[in-house]
Amino acid sequence: MTCVRGDEGLMSYQGTGRVVVVAVCGMERKVDSQPMKAILVRLQHPNLKIIIFSESMILNDPVEEWPICDCLIAFFSMGFPLEKAIAYSNLRKPLLINDLKSQYHLLDRYEAICCMGTF
Repeated sequence: MTCVRGDEGLMSYQGTGRVVVVAVCGMERKVDSQPMKAILVRLQHPNLKIIIFSESMILNDPVEEWPICDCLIAFFSMGFPLEKAIAYSNLRKPLLINDLKSQYHLLDRYEAICCMGTF
């Protein structure tokens, strides 16, 4: 696996197999957490390239300048621009590991409890 931290996210190819670009989008404290590191270790595979969107890029750059990816993992936390992440997913149409729009439910405790009651 090629793991790149930063703003480069171009598709790459290794031999004849296509490399799938998986992007991690979240605030630094969430991305650098032990649970996230454990997930990234488990994702190691020769056909996967993991890129981590920098917090600076997420907060300051327009989504049109974010790296292109095939698959997006995005985690909401305080300060995370959820609207920008949704705009990016609408623009680039990556496979979403978690539903970004559903993360709005986490912002309202009552709504979160109501959603949990539907499972």
